[in-house]
Amino acid sequence: NADAVKNVKLYKAGFPSEYGGKLSSVIDIRMREGNRKDFHVTGGLGLISSRLTLEGPIVKDKGSFIISGRRTYVDIFTSILNETNKDNEDWVQIPNYSFYDINLKVNYDLGEKDRLFLSGYFGRDVFLYNADGINFNFEWGNVAGTLRWNHTISSKLFVNTSLTFSDYLYNIKNKFDEFDVSLGSGIRDLNLKTDFSWFPSTKHLIKFGLNGIYHRFSVGRFNAGNGSSLNFEAGSEFHSGEFAAYFSDDWTISNRVKLLTGLRISGFYNAGQFYWAAEPRLA
Repeated sequence: NADAVKNVKLYKAGFPSEYGGKLSSVIDIRMREGNRKDFHVTGGLGLISSRLTLEGPIVKDKGSFIISGRRTYVDIFTSILNETNKDNEDWVQIPNYSFYDINLKVNYDLGEKDRLFLSGYFGRDVFLYNADGINFNFEWGNVAGTLRWNHTISSKLFVNTSLTFSDYLYNIKNKFDEFDVSLGSGIRDLNLKTDFSWFPSTKHLIKFGLNGIYHRFSVGRFNAGNGSSLNFEAGSEFHSGEFAAYFSDDWTISNRVKLLTGLRISGFYNAGQFYWAAEPRLA
C-alpha cells in the first residue's frame, strides 16, 4: 500500500553486508511515521480497490500512529453477476477473488536518546469457486510485526534492536458433497537483531551487528475426511536456526567514486548439524 510507504530501495547486486540469505535481489521497504501534530484522514477509490489511511499524534510532538488499509471489490461485482445470471443455462460462473491488507505503525519518544517503534502488517488473498458440486477455497497471506528500540549513544553512533515475527501460509480447501480435503504449508520466523550505525563523517558510514532467526516450516499439511467415519491427516514440521554477524563500510570518496566493503559470517543449525560460511562483500 503506497500510502503507508516512506521509501523503497532495490538491491539487484552488491548487497550490503547487513543482508544475507537472499538469492537474487533485496527490496528494503520503510514505512511512514504518522503526523505528530495533527490528525489526518486520506483515501482513494480505484477501479478494483479502495484505500483509507488514518494518522495523528498519540502525544503531540512525542509520539504518533498511522494505520492504512486496502480492499478490493472485484468479488462483489462477480458475485452480483453470478447471482443475476444463475438461471441462465449458458452462463459460466465467475470465480470470486479478493485481497485486503492493513499496515500499522506506532512510534513514541521514551526520552531524548530513546525511541520505540511498533509496526505490523496483515494481508490475505482469497480465491473462491462454488459451483457444480465443487466448493473450492484457496487463500494465502502473511502476518508480520516488528518491535524496534532506537538508542542514540552519541551524535555519530546509533543502535537499533529489533524483534520481528512473521507468519506466511497458504491453504487450499475442497469440499465434495460431505467429503472435505485441505492442503497447506507455512513458514513462521522469529528474528532478533541488533544493528549499530557509526558516522565518522557525512560521507562515511560504518555498520555492524548481529542477528538470529528461528524458523518453523510446516510442509504438506494434508487433511481429508467426512468428519465422522473417515479421517486422514499427514504433513511434516521442521525447525531450524540461522545466525549472522556482519561489518560494512560505505565510503563516498568523491562524486565519482564510492566504495562499499564488508564481511558477513553466517550459519544455520538444522537436524543436529551446524553449518557456517564467510562472505566478503565489495562493490
